[in-house]
Amino acid sequence: MRTECVVVVVAAVACIGAGSSQRLQTVRPEPERRLEAPPGQILSVAVSRGASVVLAATDAGHLRVWKPASAPPRDLIALEQRVTAVAVSPEGRTMAVGSEHGIQVWDTDRLSPVRQLRTGAGHGVTDLAYSADGRWLAVGKADGAIGLLAVAGWRWVGRAKHLGSPVWDLAFSPAGDTLACGSGGGQGLVLTVPDLALATQVRLPALYSQRTVIGATARIAAGTSPFGYTGLWELPAMKRMRLVEGEVLGTSAGGSLLVGQRPLAYEPRPRARYEAPTLLVAYAPRTGELEWQINTGAMTGAACSPDDRWVLTWGHSSSVKMWRMPGLAR
Repeated sequence: MRTECVVVVVAAVACIGAGSSQRLQTVRPEPERRLEAPPGQILSVAVSRGASVVLAATDAGHLRVWKPASAPPRDLIALEQRVTAVAVSPEGRTMAVGSEHGIQVWDTDRLSPVRQLRTGAGHGVTDLAYSADGRWLAVGKADGAIGLLAVAGWRWVGRAKHLGSPVWDLAFSPAGDTLACGSGGGQGLVLTVPDLALATQVRLPALYSQRTVIGATARIAAGTSPFGYTGLWELPAMKRMRLVEGEVLGTSAGGSLLVGQRPLAYEPRPRARYEAPTLLVAYAPRTGELEWQINTGAMTGAACSPDDRWVLTWGHSSSVKMWRMPGLAR
């Protein structure tokens, strides 16, 4: 059994080395803006269409709201519960803040809560996502359950539990008719909206069980292995497209997969897995080919605006970097 594992790892390293030589030359631009974050380590960042509103949450239980084009950052909001996920509506009027006990919906102008929603004790919120038209809010939970809220009236219209592990990555299709759900253990789902019926089930090989992300258009899926590389699969055929360096971080609104890479040569050493990625790469949803890449500096997360014109990255530093990406417009 041990011999087989060694063979798989060596083969994977060989594939990575072969693909690296074809990588596009990377130019390091400066970010358009740097937004100073609240105290604590940044856990999650959300952004509206056009980056009119940016929201960041930290492990200290604080939030900060920016309106980069029109106003300075708003005051911190101290919450009694640990923040586990955040989302901003596409037009930037409301923001949803998830915790271990439920969801708070806030007005971004008044910075005051307008709704409190319970999700059940002991099964905290792990991810939140608005649809592109702002009609729906998807909720992922630690017990593998997925819920759907109609924003008009904030009522539950769908609930499902197809996953046995926490839901970490939610993404609506551009039309809002499907919901892509990623989890651990190489599992993922594509559900129809609003009934949350199962449309596609994704099961990746056990070697890629660290994190699973499905592109927003449900044409491509990615799974990261504990050895520092990521496999890309075409959906729904489950045909592997390619193997790349780094770890999958999320999806753009147009369905591209975002992968954080280390520009140095792959080193199969345990400590290499804990070094922060410094290169953000996007892979196209239909072909799995490289679309664009940017040298961001050390980062732990990335997110795209709903119109795919802005990319936000963050790391262990106290700032969120905003990158203007006109080439992402669809």
